[in-house]
Amino acid sequence: MSLKHPLFLLLVLCAFTLFMGNRYLPVDIMESRNLATAQEMVEYGNYLTPTLNGAPRFEKPPLPTWGAALVEHLAPHSIGAQRSLSGLMATLWVIFSFLLVSELANRRQALWTAAILATSYLAMFMARNATWDIWCHSLLTGGLWLYARAAQRPGRQWPPFLMAGILFGLSFMSKGPIALYALLLPFIPAYHWAFRPSMQGKWPPLIGMALAALAVSAWWYVYLLLFAQDEISHVMHKETTAWVSHSVRPWWYYWSFCKETGIWCAMLLISLVMPIMNKSIRQDRSQWMGTAWTLACVFLLSLFPEKKARYLLPLMLPAACCMGAYMYSLTKRRKLPRAERNTLRIHSALLAAVCLALAVVLTFFNPLHLSFSPSLVIITCSFVMAGTAFLYDATHRNRTVLTPVAAILLMALVSTSFFPLLHQAQSSRQRTSLRSLHDLPAAQGLPCYYMPYEELRPEVIYAVGHRILPLDTTAHPSKTQTVAPRFLLITAQWPNAALPLQGYSCTDLGIFDENWKSPGQSGYRESLVRHAVLVDGSGN
Repeated sequence: MSLKHPLFLLLVLCAFTLFMGNRYLPVDIMESRNLATAQEMVEYGNYLTPTLNGAPRFEKPPLPTWGAALVEHLAPHSIGAQRSLSGLMATLWVIFSFLLVSELANRRQALWTAAILATSYLAMFMARNATWDIWCHSLLTGGLWLYARAAQRPGRQWPPFLMAGILFGLSFMSKGPIALYALLLPFIPAYHWAFRPSMQGKWPPLIGMALAALAVSAWWYVYLLLFAQDEISHVMHKETTAWVSHSVRPWWYYWSFCKETGIWCAMLLISLVMPIMNKSIRQDRSQWMGTAWTLACVFLLSLFPEKKARYLLPLMLPAACCMGAYMYSLTKRRKLPRAERNTLRIHSALLAAVCLALAVVLTFFNPLHLSFSPSLVIITCSFVMAGTAFLYDATHRNRTVLTPVAAILLMALVSTSFFPLLHQAQSSRQRTSLRSLHDLPAAQGLPCYYMPYEELRPEVIYAVGHRILPLDTTAHPSKTQTVAPRFLLITAQWPNAALPLQGYSCTDLGIFDENWKSPGQSGYRESLVRHAVLVDGSGN
């Protein structure tokens, strides 16, 4: 891979893998919580005490939501713009990973590491998700780079240590201690064990780094303890309970972690095993650090009862470091042991079989019932070209780096076409969103209400675009001040004779379905299907 303009190459790669088609994925519940909170920040100015539908939203620190609120100011109701901000943070993560490995090894190895990170499945997916995760890991990786830079240079190095502390604090302000626990905690022993930097005379700036991290991460919580003590206590209790009671999985649940890297799944296994089998790889300190960091990260994540696949996102960085070190070792060694060479040839052959099989299925069977389009042509041709490159690598004796280069280019090309095709497959039916209420003149500027006994999901709140208040069912609307003369009622069932709306004219504006899947499919939720009813009592 070229070293002439490595950062430019990475920026071009990230433009394909982290941005293309970002508006096509469905808006999930986590995105809706973040973006609905950002909408309320813009509407009500509650930046320090964020709310979701009027209720305190203190479960997550507000830094990513502040970013979402800024985007909401600039491009209201634009999911593509919101996800582009996540793509920018993911790009920053890739650049920080390049700088970190450049500090520990060399620029060629760093380029491999960053390119692998930019083409890992989970990193690509979370870059198209406007939530907190990509923020905290990106900022913490910047802190790791500055920490390693300061540790490996002579002198006290106050500026980089203090900047590292600020970035650690900003990471905490993005999603609490998640990245500190999953990335920083295993990095410190792995890095010091592999590289053994001298810390003589560096303890004062290290203490300064810790104090800077504490100051940046704690001030918002201090503010809440002073001005919203009851609410923050309730939220903290709820969050700690969720860690041990929600999505509980066995401790070995994460030990299939390799699959979250996508096309790099088998290569990650190879790069973890080969240092044990090959003495020349075993002597590489960065390889050992990447291996130890990866396994320690998986172990620490496995200790928590609550487990979800997206919680493995921090693992993408140490896994990329491990594979990047191994890729670099392949470029340095002219002759490989027979066992290693055969393993890599089998790996290339498997990738070739998968790519060519996918091309055949898309061309002749069309299981997703996709219509002919340029995206379908691009993705099919990409599989054919990549499969051919993998097959060439598998059948030649002289081992090259053609397979990883072809894998990187394949992911870049697939990114331009896969998400539009996925959207086409998921949107085969007519989907109607509550967002279209913004285009109805009769519904604009009206307050919204819902029945308090019905479930109100964040996706509905985000689609409506502002708070949906509970309707007072204890009295006739004409006898209470909690209901406006004209309003919208977002309800699951209509008509409903039990609603206290006698004397009001009610016009059903239609049925709106926020589901991206068809009825009967797995994941379809009736709670995302709602009537919008225009209730008018102004003439009574």
